Amino acid sequence: MSVRKTESRIPANFQAADLGHAVPGADGRCTLVAFMSSPIVRGRDNTYVVFVTDAGLAGQVQNYEWVISENGTETKRETTSVAEYTYRPGAVGQLSLTVNLQGGGTLASLSLDQTIVEKNTQLETMIAAADNETGPGIANPEVARELVNDYNTYYRSVQPTAPESGNGFFKILFDQVYDGALQRSPEHRGSHLANLTAILNSTDPNLDALAAAATGVCGIRQVLLAMSLPRTAGGADTYLPWTELPEVPADRVVPLQNLQQAFHALSHNDKVDLFNLCRFPKSNIAVCGKIIETLRNRYFLGTSFSDVLTGFNGVRLEAIVKHYREGPIHRP
Repeated sequence: MSVRKTESRIPANFQAADLGHAVPGADGRCTLVAFMSSPIVRGRDNTYVVFVTDAGLAGQVQNYEWVISENGTETKRETTSVAEYTYRPGAVGQLSLTVNLQGGGTLASLSLDQTIVEKNTQLETMIAAADNETGPGIANPEVARELVNDYNTYYRSVQPTAPESGNGFFKILFDQVYDGALQRSPEHRGSHLANLTAILNSTDPNLDALAAAATGVCGIRQVLLAMSLPRTAGGADTYLPWTELPEVPADRVVPLQNLQQAFHALSHNDKVDLFNLCRFPKSNIAVCGKIIETLRNRYFLGTSFSDVLTGFNGVRLEAIVKHYREGPIHRP
């Protein structure tokens, strides 16, 4: 079967456009989604995924033919057995991508056009100036390039459910995006996602400890996402009940194993949905914001994000970050 389980459904309560740059098929049986939205940047990878949500079509697909052109000239034509493809544009201008779903002929075709631009010139000027001056500069130019060129529109568009004045929420969210990209390279994140994909498409889809591992650009732990994300839009019925771990790391072994077992007991569709929300940068950043808001509401209800940043000499912020990375943590 050439339609894997991980490409057989869009996450419940979400649209394909919540994942990235989406182009649905005319008959609604399949959808093409790009990690990065147009405009994309020359020399930077973009990953394209085809979701085949119609069971009849899925049963016929055998492979995928990817045809890519830049400025009207075909630059790549390749057939794959999986519905995922990564391409790095080489010239400024227009990119056209068509994917043909094949099985005894072409069953369906999806096409996407994107504008290709150069790297952010303001950032490149800042990096060059820092390289030529003494004193502190940009800590990690490659991470800065990734955030500015690839994710800028994503993290700027995320808002808390309850609007509030100030930019405290945005600052906390940006810190998690930056820290996630800084701690794990794109290659590391890609390898981790590939491991998760292989497990979820196997006959025994048990993520085990990987359910508690940092996933995607923001380092989302799927067990924490399952405790923070409602099953129904606007509801309070999360995928897993809120479960706090002991504050002492040595005491967390058994409770964490129990939590991982509870995650494993979720339906396969649930696990695929949670994975895909972490897989795509746009939705990864959006659910990161949801987790941050959930943690604030759990432990500092009634406190604005601006006060989380500044109040009690940053103790509240430190607590939220600790819960995000390790917890939730029970504090007697």
